[in-house]
Amino acid sequence: MNSVNLRSIDLNLLTVFSAIYEYRNLTRAADALGMTQPAVSHALKRLRSLFGDPLFLRIKGRMEPTPRSHAAAGPVAEILTNVTQVLNPGATFEPALVRREIRIGLLDYGMTVFAPRIAEFVMAEAPSVKIDFRHTESGRAARQMEDADIDLYIGPGIAAPDIYRRSPLTRSDAVVVARRGHPAVSVPLSLSGYCALDHVRFTNLSTIDREIDAVLERENPPNRHQGASLFKRPVRGIAQRPCHDDHAGASGTVPRFSGTRSARDTLHAIIERDLDPPAPADR
Repeated sequence: MNSVNLRSIDLNLLTVFSAIYEYRNLTRAADALGMTQPAVSHALKRLRSLFGDPLFLRIKGRMEPTPRSHAAAGPVAEILTNVTQVLNPGATFEPALVRREIRIGLLDYGMTVFAPRIAEFVMAEAPSVKIDFRHTESGRAARQMEDADIDLYIGPGIAAPDIYRRSPLTRSDAVVVARRGHPAVSVPLSLSGYCALDHVRFTNLSTIDREIDAVLERENPPNRHQGASLFKRPVRGIAQRPCHDDHAGASGTVPRFSGTRSARDTLHAIIERDLDPPAPADR
């Protein structure tokens, strides 16, 4: 293994590496660092020589990290953090001094439930931070983070590389949403009755559909066609859709915190149903 002459290493190169890795774009990395794009390109050339690897490959307009780059990203971030702490041993994070934009990906119900609370908190604690809330489908969230289109995603679990940190935010059971006056609202909803309903499928809540289908496949109640999904009528949007004329006789299954807000705002009825294990419906 070749030895490395530390005296020949420019620490600024690691900050350039970190910025390119984060933004996947030389121009955006340059803007974040306060450098020109040619200067970042030159620094990348030096980084490639230092690492003995291309590090980033231009693919469809994006700077895609190589395996060597992915392996180095964590240690480089740790080095930069350690250097900062050594040079500023008493430094503490002060949100009020932060000036940056944070892009947060959310589904419809996230926009309704979480975005106002996040905005209120950030405005109070970090008034110079700009938040850009972006509608993000769960199936595209990982790619949008890789593309640096979003910095954070709040929504159902997604398949993503281990380089992303995850933390549970909340848990919610599901409720059935239907218009007031729907026949299913006037009687306790059995599992068989649930299967007999005309279901709409919210395209941005497909995780719930899959989980419910898995439970029903296991329980195999009456009115359930083996191997078939209940959710055959796709619509876009959140729980307000069953109220529309086109879906007036339909029902939707949504997270409780989305469904209860919809019921309050749009005259829906909430039908609670515990699908695992089967049990009589709550009123």
